[in-house]
Amino acid sequence: MGAWGFGLLDNDTILDVLEAVKATDLSKFLDIATKEPQPGYLDDDDGQVLIAVGIIIDRVTNGTAYNPNIDGFNEWAQLQDPAIARKYQEAAVKGLYRVIGEESETHELNAEDAGEGYQEWMTSMKDLIQRLEVLYSANDN
Repeated sequence: MGAWGFGLLDNDTILDVLEAVKATDLSKFLDIATKEPQPGYLDDDDGQVLIAVGIIIDRVTNGTAYNPNIDGFNEWAQLQDPAIARKYQEAAVKGLYRVIGEESETHELNAEDAGEGYQEWMTSMKDLIQRLEVLYSANDN
């Protein structure tokens, strides 16, 4: 059964990434997943991976619990080293800004609703970005 909605976890690609990362070294995964996608239009799969990266870093560094708990994701995240995730915060924030930008298929697909669902998605995205930016700013001091 597929997942689709306007919450951050209402997407099959994001759920697949969150499941896959549990079997991977966090540092190696983030090295690959935070590489800058090609300039220009950001396709939906790349956008969803960038959202998953933001969720992973948010959970590992901020302790933000995500519900539903995807097959032990929250427990897995508690075992990870926040210092590793912090190294990727700036790249994650840049990626998330691309996702909510005008040249993003993920943004375009969510904006097609143009109603409450889109506003829910955009609010969730901005909240995620803000949590990562606050933590990133705190690490600069």
